[in-house]
Amino acid sequence: LELSLSGSDIGLWDWNIPSGEVHFNDWLPGMLGYSATEFPGNISEWESRIHPDDRADVTRQLTAHLRGETPFYRCAHRLRTKDGRWKWILDAGAVVERDANGTPRRAVGTHVDINESKAAEALFRLVFEKSGEPQLLLDETGVVDCNEATVRALRVTNKGAIIGVPMRAYFPLRQPDGSRSLEAARHHAQQARGSEAYRFEWMIRRADGTELPLEVSLARAVFDGREVYLMTWHDLTHQRESERILREAKDAADRASHTKSDFLARMSHELRSPLNSVIGFSRILQKSLSPESAPNESTYLERIHANGVHLLGLINNVLDIARIESGKVEVDRRVGDVAELLRETVQQLEGQAHGRALVVRADVPAHPVLLETDHGKLRQVLINLVGNAIKFTPEGEVVVRLRLADDGTPLAIDVQDTGVGIP
Repeated sequence: LELSLSGSDIGLWDWNIPSGEVHFNDWLPGMLGYSATEFPGNISEWESRIHPDDRADVTRQLTAHLRGETPFYRCAHRLRTKDGRWKWILDAGAVVERDANGTPRRAVGTHVDINESKAAEALFRLVFEKSGEPQLLLDETGVVDCNEATVRALRVTNKGAIIGVPMRAYFPLRQPDGSRSLEAARHHAQQARGSEAYRFEWMIRRADGTELPLEVSLARAVFDGREVYLMTWHDLTHQRESERILREAKDAADRASHTKSDFLARMSHELRSPLNSVIGFSRILQKSLSPESAPNESTYLERIHANGVHLLGLINNVLDIARIESGKVEVDRRVGDVAELLRETVQQLEGQAHGRALVVRADVPAHPVLLETDHGKLRQVLINLVGNAIKFTPEGEVVVRLRLADDGTPLAIDVQDTGVGIP
């Protein structure tokens, strides 16, 4: 055994129980900062180096083994090093010789330096206890440990109501998705076994009967020398409430938008019919003016006509947006004279150029040019384009031109102006 351990970082001890003498390999004293010649070879000297807080546990476990109550001795405890510090040691061994009366005569065992793992465990314990989020350690039997945040989350009085209790004690019958909690838990447990970390959403039932929505994280860990699962809970209550408020606000906004869009879509006829009458009659009155009419009469009629056209354009834009939002936009395709449509659009808008050195004209064939399209929407596009051209062209001309292909079919509509253009 000594030969097999000579290349490892394990100390070997051989204890003559009646005499109290202890023999050891070179690694064991070095573990505590001593040379082989400095380290005492007596059991009483060893015992004096055990941390006072650990002596009772060491004595209890060693005595039980010497009496034959346990198959071997195993105890993690602290030993004082040569420089006065404390080092965690995993001390393990067994009686290998007894006399005819069963009295132990010889025992052998090992010392393993577990100082670093104990330091990591202490850090883990500190983070575990001080975490603001509930954390639990679980094994196959149930909850091994938990922090105070878990006590508060479950609304119990102390850890005793949680430790040693199967987690199913805090399950509602069903989860929010309708699945039975026990079946869903078995599924999540199976998934967690196949990964280092696993996350899922879960609902627990607290001691007072209320339910708490959680995001659960499961991670495998080693604690006190055994494999456990570290479970962390993230409370989703505020997130769920925020989602509910946003959902209700969105539903309310959708209803308001639908109501507005539906109202505007239904009002299209009622809004546009009077305006079309105003625009039409103002055009008739302009044409019926006599040379003897007062100059301001023509100006007033032109303003009525131009403002009516402008307001109709705004209403058309609003109604088109309303139709899009309400899902009621339809394309009315029909065959019509596109040349006549361009002439009418120019006549409708030329009043906007009155008083400026600006000519607005249509360059279209005198004969009908048939085109299958939605003439109402095409008219609206032309009103927007020509209106912008007139607005940003102080003088010169705005020409709406219909280009034809060689076979006479309409090819394109150009709106050309002498304005500054787009910078």
